[in-house]
Amino acid sequence: MIVRDWRAAPVEVVSRLYDAETARWRHDLHWDIAAQWATVETARANRQLPGFIAQSSSGDVLGWSFHLLHRGALQAGALVADSPATTERLVDTILRSDEARTASSLMMFGYLQAPGLDACLSPRGLTAERYRYLQKALPSRQADSRVTGRTFDHADTTAVTDLLVASYDAVDPLRPFAKTGRRDEWVEYVSQLTFGNGCGTFEPDMSPVTPCEFGGLDGAALVTRIAPGVAHLAQVAVHPVVRGRKIGSQLLRGAMTAAQREGCDRLTLLVSERNEAAGRLYERLGFVEAAEFQSVGRAE
Repeated sequence: MIVRDWRAAPVEVVSRLYDAETARWRHDLHWDIAAQWATVETARANRQLPGFIAQSSSGDVLGWSFHLLHRGALQAGALVADSPATTERLVDTILRSDEARTASSLMMFGYLQAPGLDACLSPRGLTAERYRYLQKALPSRQADSRVTGRTFDHADTTAVTDLLVASYDAVDPLRPFAKTGRRDEWVEYVSQLTFGNGCGTFEPDMSPVTPCEFGGLDGAALVTRIAPGVAHLAQVAVHPVVRGRKIGSQLLRGAMTAAQREGCDRLTLLVSERNEAAGRLYERLGFVEAAEFQSVGRAE
């Protein structure tokens, strides 16, 4: 097995890798990631995005990955392998990369196709958390499919950030976003959801919020569109002081109604396996598991 810098790979080789992952995500997740690959390819072609391709002696691609160093953290954006041996080789190569030498932490999150990944993590000081990918078919739009209450306005950005700071543990090394809980991390996370395309295209009109009578928000659900007809609940949070008042289920029902109104026939979401209460709520509302994502990091 030979592992090479993917930035030197011919574009036609890399394009086939993107096409295979795009097809896999569409088939398994109903998620169109073609636009994200266009962004990745621009960075790779400009030699701004490190990564590796593992090949056999005959030149067949056995696996590939890419990564970047952000805020001192090494973030792996993909890990695709054909066997446990290829997975292990790619993980070791990432951990020995120039970027890893200066990184203070490592994070890998996604719909990974890496046989034997779990077995190779612990010896390298890494651990994984499972995220359940759930989906629910939405009925056809009804004539009275109105969203009660208010949906997201960009003036709510600061209030959403405040809500997330209050709703999550300050530090969680396996959380794939804002892992150290600093406010600037949450600001960046909300900005990425509402202006970026990494989790689909943000849809304010599908994103219900629950205002607090004293200012700010008691709850919010941020919804994106990940493919024609497919909405994704990218984030939902309820302020700790008002939990137990069924605000979460109201937000979820509002998101489903709004998605129907906007022509979507499917709603998907990700939930940590640790978050058993949220998982039970989604199941009661008819969501079923379709796949699993993994969040890999160093548990501190």
